[in-house]
Amino acid sequence: MSEFVRRIEGVNYIDAERLWASIEGVPLADRLRQLMINAGVAFFDEGKRAVKEPIVGISGLGGFPIHFDETTPEGKIRVGIAEGTPEQHFNELKKTRGFAGFITTANSGDKSPEAMDDMTTRLGHASKLRTTMLDTMFIGYSGGIEPNFGRLYKYATHLGVTTFARIAAQSAPPIAVQDPAYVDVALAAYEALKGIITGQVLPKDRAERLDALEDINGLLPKNAALACMVDADLNTWRMMMSILSDKGQERAWHGVMALLNDQLFALFPEHFKHSSAHGYEMPAHLPSHAEWSAKRGAVPTVIDTSRTQMNEGPARGTNAEKQ
Repeated sequence: MSEFVRRIEGVNYIDAERLWASIEGVPLADRLRQLMINAGVAFFDEGKRAVKEPIVGISGLGGFPIHFDETTPEGKIRVGIAEGTPEQHFNELKKTRGFAGFITTANSGDKSPEAMDDMTTRLGHASKLRTTMLDTMFIGYSGGIEPNFGRLYKYATHLGVTTFARIAAQSAPPIAVQDPAYVDVALAAYEALKGIITGQVLPKDRAERLDALEDINGLLPKNAALACMVDADLNTWRMMMSILSDKGQERAWHGVMALLNDQLFALFPEHFKHSSAHGYEMPAHLPSHAEWSAKRGAVPTVIDTSRTQMNEGPARGTNAEKQ
């Protein structure tokens, strides 16, 4: 795992500030590749030209960036300036979801915010998940599924993608290959086009140079490996995961969404289910397959349904709640 990605209990946390700092000074044409290398993206080849599996992870909570370095204890991250375990940070967000429930009945049952969150989960009030904002990074995905991220934008708060073609960073990015059987032919086609594209003499005038880049970089394969950042609330991601059951979706799209889904399942098993429960099958050649297979068939957490009224259940600070 990369020094800029910390995996804790099945979830990738990305220190985006240090990751971006790690490619400062790298020539623009090489930055996407170096970003992927530094993030720990898996490649088929030693030359790091053909991406095998992207990195997907959480880079921020509620707009506050995630940080960690060699001085941060194992199993902990910093959110903004606050250090703690992910569980501690997410428990604070659980309180916010509980406060969203307080307002409905003025907390007539005198519940703790955590108990209220459990109660509203039990009653199916998923809209409260909009109070939990996640900043996520997808690094090394196929450019062929970029329109899918574009469609996601109407639900997400913000989507940041690499400028298409009209930038030198798009002149020689790696390519994403889904099937090991096609790595050789994909690289042969890629190298042929790359040789032609990078051999062009670009105009000195900046506007003309960008126009030229847009034309010649657009000739590269659609599966050029790219990176993006998505800021979306938990309910948006929950609703989006139904695409894992859609057999008409691209394998590359299923792949990146499954990587995120299973991390969210690890964090919020009461709201998500394992990708295998959607019918997704992770290809055996991927580095994540062993862990995916070990968790296959894991069932979501079911909140106790014996109490269904908003004013029932343990009150705030009672012995029943503390147990």
